[in-house]
Amino acid sequence: MDENGAAMRLLGGVEIGLRAGLGAVFVYSGWVKAGNPARFAGEIAAYHLTSQGVATGLALALIGLEWVCGVALWTRWGYRGAVGVLLGLMGVFLGALITAWARGLSLDCGCFGGAVGSVGANYGMWIGRDLLIAAGLGAIGWRAWRGARREGGGVDGMHAD
Repeated sequence: MDENGAAMRLLGGVEIGLRAGLGAVFVYSGWVKAGNPARFAGEIAAYHLTSQGVATGLALALIGLEWVCGVALWTRWGYRGAVGVLLGLMGVFLGALITAWARGLSLDCGCFGGAVGSVGANYGMWIGRDLLIAAGLGAIGWRAWRGARREGGGVDGMHAD
């Protein structure tokens, strides 16, 4: 067995594990928030970055977006786009956490709709977790975009012509 082939199979297995795990994280996150979207909207508003009305719209949009992107990671249907969207969201989430921490806000991050239960703000843990999620998304995104470029395809392997 050639070393390159074994390494590629290992990387493929790691990618499948990351896609399955990260897909589960986002589907679960959307699912628990869907149980109480008003609570999630309140958690968004607690960051004091937007009005309650905008927070309500964001809450509803994020719930659906997390479901769709999580399922896309599982099924590989549109998953390159989903990875890009999720990486963008992770950047927004990290920015919101860092600004809340810098302003001394005491809140629940809102990441899992209160399902994970937190006692006070634990910004270091939340930021570390989000950085790990972003790193996993970056790893599968790198493999996906690298593969599309090699095959001559665009986003999700579709040709630009």
